[in-house]
Amino acid sequence: MKSTGLVRRIDDLGRVVIPKEIRRTLNIKEDDPLELFVEDKMVCFQKYNVNESYKDTIESLIANLSDDMDIENAKEIKLKLNEALTLLNARNDED
Repeated sequence: MKSTGLVRRIDDLGRVVIPKEIRRTLNIKEDDPLELFVEDKMVCFQKYNVNESYKDTIESLIANLSDDMDIENAKEIKLKLNEALTLLNARNDED
């Protein structure tokens, strides 16, 4: 992880300001949703991408849905999930 040398204090409401230079570099705009991650003793922010969240969920469903499961039309469900995944990937390519 690269240090920026910038230090900010947390205010009494628990807020911290992300410097304009960093927001500009990462293309973070006002009202953009940010996802928070905690690892070891670090808090990381990442621009939230709802399409990626959907994509992860669909990939998980496809991986856990086998053709021999006792679910009617499992192959059709898998096909539709793959179509949805293709649409999400196309949408991500447009952004």
